[in-house]
Amino acid sequence: MLGQIGLLLWELGRHSEAFSSTKESLRIFREAGHLAGEATQLSRLGMMLYEHGQIGKPLELFKSALRIFETLGDIGSKANQITNIGRVYDAQGDWSRALRTFLEALKLHRQVGARRQEAIDIRSIGLLFCEQGYQQKGLSLLISAAEILESIKDEQELRRTRELIEEMMGDLEKMH
Repeated sequence: MLGQIGLLLWELGRHSEAFSSTKESLRIFREAGHLAGEATQLSRLGMMLYEHGQIGKPLELFKSALRIFETLGDIGSKANQITNIGRVYDAQGDWSRALRTFLEALKLHRQVGARRQEAIDIRSIGLLFCEQGYQQKGLSLLISAAEILESIKDEQELRRTRELIEEMMGDLEKMH
């Protein structure tokens, strides 16, 4: 419950309260020996710190959550942590490591049929290609991600992906 309150507080922009609530939730899950809850809260704390521009601590938290989800055999949650780790590698400028990480997450998300996450991984890979100057390849991947999101009717992620496609198409036009 505290973890959910932490998410709500985060969405309301009350980040300090959200962080405190999530840390308390983590403490309670640890005391209770509830590994899935602990891993989820570790991941949430990592995301909160990452969204505030930190890199080192979120990477540590995502890796801790990953180890727990691996122990539990939760492939989908494991894949989500791998995606988070890929984001950190990308933020660090380690594109080859980010690409390998996103590809690993993509494979696992496909394995469990997590179509939304599959599309997000494809979009992340597409953005990596664009960052490296391979706009055509990146744009192709963004379009593939949008097609998946459209097929599952995920309007929020589809809107974000379409915005990225428009941005990439604008960049391509400027190049020619």
